[in-house]
Amino acid sequence: MSAASGDQVGPVEVWLAEITKDSRQPADVVRAVLAEHGVRPQTVLPRPHRLRVTHVAFRGVRPASVEDGAADGEATTTQVPFDFSWSPGAGVWCLASSGKNEAGKSSVLEIILWCLRGRSGLQRDVQSWLRQVRLEFLLDDEPLTVAMTVTQGRPCGQVVAQKTGAVLVDFDNAKTFEELMDAFMMDRLGLEPLRTQQKRPEGVQGPPLTGELSWPAYASGLHINRSGLGHLLGNEARNALPTRLLELFLGAPWASTMVTASVAQKVVAAQLSAARQRAEADAHARKSKLEELSRALDAARARLAALPAEGQAAGDLDVAYRALTAATQQAGLAQRELAEARAQHDQLEDHRQSLAAAVHAAHEAALARAFFHTLKPTVCPRCDAKVTAQQWAREE
Repeated sequence: MSAASGDQVGPVEVWLAEITKDSRQPADVVRAVLAEHGVRPQTVLPRPHRLRVTHVAFRGVRPASVEDGAADGEATTTQVPFDFSWSPGAGVWCLASSGKNEAGKSSVLEIILWCLRGRSGLQRDVQSWLRQVRLEFLLDDEPLTVAMTVTQGRPCGQVVAQKTGAVLVDFDNAKTFEELMDAFMMDRLGLEPLRTQQKRPEGVQGPPLTGELSWPAYASGLHINRSGLGHLLGNEARNALPTRLLELFLGAPWASTMVTASVAQKVVAAQLSAARQRAEADAHARKSKLEELSRALDAARARLAALPAEGQAAGDLDVAYRALTAATQQAGLAQRELAEARAQHDQLEDHRQSLAAAVHAAHEAALARAFFHTLKPTVCPRCDAKVTAQQWAREE
């Protein structure tokens, strides 16, 4: 495809032009929306990488039951050491057991994957049996070694470059091992996190939950499990992982752009669906409110219709006004009569209190006279002069 000037147009410009045409939006709007959702064009194919395991070794102890030779046939538990070492060369290899299943074939593969991805898929009891683990592998022709000790299932060790002896990863627990191995492999392989989206739990409203998957998800492509090739080839697609694995191992062009755009499209579709649901709920609420207001308006109109006519209401108002005037006059007269009665009551109350005081004083004077007349003093209480018989005669 060529522009009007005759210059050659690259795949990114063609891609943007197709989106602009299909969306019927200006080019600047298209670029802004793509940038908002992190959708970027994949201009070059990813560089192919190679990873090959060259040696795996591990040892430890596992419990085993043995007969103790007693008459009752009881068994005791003892610790049986084990030591495994395998150096597969180039080509296709097979792990098999002779005459006995559950001999540890899956455990060997899981130990290899544990060292490569940093996340263990071993059964808890099997992991607790391990004491030392060592894996050697080539990553783009660079020999690397993962060496760790395992104490009660807890790994502690290093990832070392064999040529220089440089320590590339140093860990002392499972969480640190997974995080550091994730960062190391993503950087060495030039990979980007896988954007994912999933529905919210049942009954929870809102857009889908988004997240990112990293090296452990990529590393799942190193191992075809019992479910077979379906998951890897996309028959059991989940989080667009098969497509990204195809990009990793086959170099599929524009795969990362497609996955990112697909996730963004699902998120936007969910947001639009949630917005439509909210709009429908709001419309239903407004409709219910409008119906309620309509019923209230009808009731008010019915009450208005039941009111008397305008002329009748004016006549009734005039009669009521005259009655109010007469009642007001009667109330004023009653108020004046009440005030006069209260004044007269106050005067009578003052007079009653004066008479009561006079009666009380007269009563006390009579009591005093009666009391003092019974006394016969021999001296005057004022001057201490002796009272003579002539004075008593005069008093009598």
